[in-house]
This record gives sequence, structure tokens and C-alpha cells, in this order.
Amino acid sequence: MNHFIQGNDYEFIYCTPDVNEEEIFEDHLNILKKINPTHITVIPGRVSVDVAKTYYTQIKDNNLNASFKSIEYDFEKRASGIIDSINESEYKYVVVSGCGEEHDVWNVTLNKLKE
Repeated sequence: MNHFIQGNDYEFIYCTPDVNEEEIFEDHLNILKKINPTHITVIPGRVSVDVAKTYYTQIKDNNLNASFKSIEYDFEKRASGIIDSINESEYKYVVVSGCGEEHDVWNVTLNKLKE
């Protein structure tokens, strides 16, 4: 991915796994450490904001530049919050990633971005 980004400055918007998905998070954390984006915005990808905050803390504990943005678990609000984060980013390149049941969120988000 880094070879597509000129200058390697980019933001990574990371939508977290949920409760009892710590193994998934550990895989994600290893990837985040390897790609080492300039900035990570951590957003709850599922229902639990508390677990997302825990994952955020672990990301920060690994010396990654990150901030946390709490967004209510509602598909429309989540999609709008992700789009707001993209539009508010100070970086030319923004990568957004998540997993699992938020495929519907991604479809709504992509349709809104296309508008």
C-alpha cells in the first residue's frame, strides 16, 4: 500500500472489532505497526465503544500516532462519521478499513462518497 502513497504521509481510519474479538484486533495491531501510518483515527466498528477505546489505548501504547472518534452504532451515522473524518483529514491520502458486519456501512459510505 505504501508504494501508492507519495511521501508516505497518510491517515488510516481504523474501524475496530468488537467484544470477544481480541484475536482479530491483535492481527490488526500487527498490521498497523508494520504499515505505520502517519496518523490513525480509531472509530468503533461495531457496537461496543468501550472495547474500541481499549483498542485505541493499545494502539497508543504501541507508540502509534492516533486519536479516537466515538460514533454511535447506526449505519447512517457511522457512514456520515467516516465521511466527516475523511473530509476533515489534513492528509492527502486517507485509507479506511474495517471488518465484519459493517459491510452495509461500507456500502452506504461508498454511495455517499460517490454523490
